[in-house]
Order: sequence, then C-alpha cells, then structure tokens
Amino acid sequence: MTESNSKVIAPAMQSKTEIFIQKAIAVHGNKYDYSLVFYTRNSDNVKIICPVHGIFEQTPKSHLRGCHCLKCSGKARSNTPDYIEKAKKVHGDKYD
Repeated sequence: MTESNSKVIAPAMQSKTEIFIQKAIAVHGNKYDYSLVFYTRNSDNVKIICPVHGIFEQTPKSHLRGCHCLKCSGKARSNTPDYIEKAKKVHGDKYD
C-alpha cells in the first residue's frame, strides 16, 4: 500500500473504528480502554486494554456480543508453567 492509498483509506477506517468503540462502550461501559483499537473487519482481532490484565486481543464480533477479558472471566488458557505453578499451590510437592 502506498502512502497516497493509506491516506485515502484511513478516514473510512477511522470512522469504522469510532463506530466500533461507541458500540463497545454501549455494551461494556467504561470498563475497557479502546485507545489501541484499529478496526478493519468484524472478524479481525483488535487490541483492547483491560485495566486489570492489560492488553488482550479479541474479534469485534465477540466483544460486541458481550465477551470480556478472558483472564477476568476465568476462561483464559493456561500454559504449562502457569499450570505447574497453580498445581504446586494446591498440592505442594506431592507430585513431580
């Protein structure tokens, strides 16, 4: 994309971004910071800032349906080191 093309596309994208942010605030109130959002399509992830857990990515479609930060909702997938740490808190050194 050339610089001249990006100047032509930018106002349309900005408008879609602003519309998404207005809709997101209508659904979630002022819970999240949308300063990093750049909306392109409903199925492309946008960056949203959770005041507790920081930046997370989610599709606009999911966010407008009411989906929240996965860590806040307890639905985040944990990785192996996180799982081991949680297991040690519960079971101590009982297992290897």
